[in-house]
Amino acid sequence: MTAASDTALQKRTLRGRLRSDRDALSAAYRADCAKHALQHLLNWQPWAAATLIGSYLPHESEFDPTLLAQAARDQGADIVCPRVNGKSMSFHHWQAGDDAEANHRRCPATAACGASGRCSRY
Repeated sequence: MTAASDTALQKRTLRGRLRSDRDALSAAYRADCAKHALQHLLNWQPWAAATLIGSYLPHESEFDPTLLAQAARDQGADIVCPRVNGKSMSFHHWQAGDDAEANHRRCPATAACGASGRCSRY
């Protein structure tokens, strides 16, 4: 086994373990974590001064940054979310109500999936 393939296997194993650990957390606990993160950020000067925030649309049990994105928008910041383009990624402006918000879990041909219409994120 090469060093590169060994590293890839280690990463895959770690991601699987972290996903299992995350899946074991209740939705209520994850929501509480999001509220605590928001309270922390609201008191942090760099957050208050930010005009552009990178975020993402959560998938399954991923941390949900929705409250943070809304707070940033309320402060006048723009939100950008990643779009996978083959092996690269670019960021695009996003706001509540965009097609990607309603459809990202099914990943049709929307802003969340890119031109191919296939979600290459997972």
